[in-house]
Parts: sequence; structure tokens; C-alpha cells
Amino acid sequence: MSSPVDQSGDTRTRVADALLREHPDALVCAIADNGLILPMPRSVPLWGQVALEERTVFDAVVAADRKAVIDAWWGVKREGASVSKVRLLATPSRWTTLHFFDLREAHGAFLGVLILGDHATNDDTVTVEPELATPRFSTLLEDENGTVLEPDEAFTQMFGYTAEELIGQRVLDQIHPEDQARAVESWVTMLSTRRAQQMRCRRRHKNGSWMWIDTTLHNLLNQPDRKHVLVEIIDVSTEMAALQELERRATIDPLTECYTRQSILGELELALGQGETAHPSVTHTAVIYLDLDGFKAVNDTLGHAAGDELLTQVAERLRVASRDGDDIGRLGGDEFLVLLRGVPTGEVAMRAAKRLCEAIGGSNFELASGAVALRVSAGVAFADSAAATCDELVQRADAAMYRSKDQGQGTPVLA
Repeated sequence: MSSPVDQSGDTRTRVADALLREHPDALVCAIADNGLILPMPRSVPLWGQVALEERTVFDAVVAADRKAVIDAWWGVKREGASVSKVRLLATPSRWTTLHFFDLREAHGAFLGVLILGDHATNDDTVTVEPELATPRFSTLLEDENGTVLEPDEAFTQMFGYTAEELIGQRVLDQIHPEDQARAVESWVTMLSTRRAQQMRCRRRHKNGSWMWIDTTLHNLLNQPDRKHVLVEIIDVSTEMAALQELERRATIDPLTECYTRQSILGELELALGQGETAHPSVTHTAVIYLDLDGFKAVNDTLGHAAGDELLTQVAERLRVASRDGDDIGRLGGDEFLVLLRGVPTGEVAMRAAKRLCEAIGGSNFELASGAVALRVSAGVAFADSAAATCDELVQRADAAMYRSKDQGQGTPVLA
């Protein structure tokens, strides 16, 4: 439900100003790079708009539309502007048009503009339902063996089953295989200590999907009028989806969608058989250290928006020219690191580096502000996975890259 809008910095500022003049009843907010709402800069021209009083825009919309907010946020990071349709918690029966603008050059922040629409009509392609139509809390009664005795109505609505389909079934069969050991441990502890136990796990919905739930087990087996285990369940799928999205943001560079510096170096450590979760490997590993020649001139003459656009196109060419299984990371600025796994010799790694250099320098990059020719310097370092550390390999590739830059030919150098 979201779409990016490709605009230059000046155009974005003019469009945002016009939108504010046209919609004085809109909600507005200034947003930091990390997505948190900031005090509105005085430089932003307002026409009576009210500020959105939330920690993030994400917190203001119904659960079903939070993915649209995330998609729109990624869109503004890539394209400079984006637009989406969402429903606010305060007015769930009305569609709201959400605009994001990257106005960091003009006002030092992103700008969010939320324009409230009319009530949903028959022309809408999506039926608007209250956020709590599907319950988030339910209970279940089980016997001492973990067999369902009685689900409440909220449970059947939450997971899509009828009561008849659930009664007599083993609960463990509905728990995700990776979470079953933890579920058994909590159950045994609850029985032996007679104390309530809490756990977070994934439970199967009737449609085959997995829902994240918080579960609390209450041992009432010794109470004559009860003689069952009371299971309280809270649906935390939305919270877990948001948490997984935050983890992705920490791993992926938002501009180029390559690995971040920390992530690509972590992958290199694993490939070399280093790190806490690594497994020794007998395959060979190589890295290609890439630095874009003349990138600063693009930023200085065409602006940072053009530089960002160029970096996204460079990353895409690197992906196209890489092998399946190779990893690409952005070390920072205009420097990239490509991790090659399973290469038998340094010569094979050099052929891969030449292919990447040709992909960057082979044709002009078509930017919104005009065509740009680019060349890249590349250093290649190769090692048996057991014979080098991550830092050593990157340092060798970095030194080879500088020799490539000194040559000025746009061809790789082997360390």
C-alpha cells in the first residue's frame, strides 16, 4: 500500500510546502534518522497543522497497517519521498494518506504529513475493520498431559479453529518445532514447582502460519473445583514483527541494502572459521575492497542526493555482477567489501574483481541530475580460511586497493 516518489531535494521541499498550504488540518511530525519523532523545526512553514503526539508514526496506526509505515519509511530513505494509505488508531474507520519527505537538507529532519480522508466507502478496495476484531488475549484449559480440555471463544477466533477441532488434541503438536523444547521445560517446571511459568513461542494458526504468543501457565490441578492447567495467551505477533524489522535495520544499510560494516565483517569472521558461532571450514575465502574514484566530485557538483542515488545504483550493479552466495557490504561512504566464499585460488578471486570493476566502469550511471561516468579501485586478498584473521585479510585488501588507486586504471590489484 506504499509507493516511493522520486524527487530532488528542492522539488521535495516545494511539494511539501504546497501540501502543507493545501491541508491546514493535517497532522505533521518531524522525524529523526532513527524514526523517532522530533520537535518540529521552526524553519518548517506550518499553516495551523497539529503535531502528531506519538513516539513514532508506527505507534499511531492500527496493527494491520504498520507494515505499510515501514515500507513507506524505507521508501523515503531510498527515494527521498514516499506515500502510503494507513488507518490511525484514533480514527480506524478512516483512511489517512501518509506522506514522508526527506527534508534534511532544508530543515534537518524528515517530515511526516498525515491527511485524514473521509469514511470508508463502497469504492474502497480494502474493507476497514476495527483493530481489535481479532482478540489479542485468550485462555485455554489443559489436563496434566497437555491435552486441550476447553478453549474460550477468543482462542478459537485468534487461531481460526473450532472448539471441536481443538478438544482432545495435544498442545505440543501446535508449537513450532524450534520452540518445543522450551515449551516442555516450562511445562515440567510448572508441574513440579506449582508456580506460574511464562514463555514466548510460536503457535500454528489454522491457515498454516505461525503466530508469536506470550504464554502463562497456571497449575490448578490440585484444586478440587478446577483440576486443570489454565493457559493465558497474548498475541505478540505485531511486536515481534517490529523487533525483527529493527534487527534487519541493524544488519542492512538502508541506502544501498547491502550489509552494514559490522555485519559484513561478522560474515567474514564466520567464513574464516572465527567468531563464537563459526564452524571450521576447509574452503577458501577472498575479499574484494572497492573504493569509488571521483565520488566526492559527484557530491560536490551534483549534491548529496545525487551521491546517494549513485551509491544505490553502484550497489545494484555489484549485486548483478556477483555470484550467488557472495556477500556485499558497505564499509562506509563510497567503500564496499565483497566476500567471496569457496574460491580455489587468488586468480579466481581476481577474475571476480575484474568483473565487478567492469560492471562499475563499463557504462555511465543515469542519474536524475544527468549521466555520470565512474571508475573503481579494487584490492583483492585471498587466504585459506584457517590461515588468516578477518582484520588481516581486510587490511591486505585495503592496501592492495590503494595500489590500484595509484595506478589509476580501474583494474584490481592482488595483495
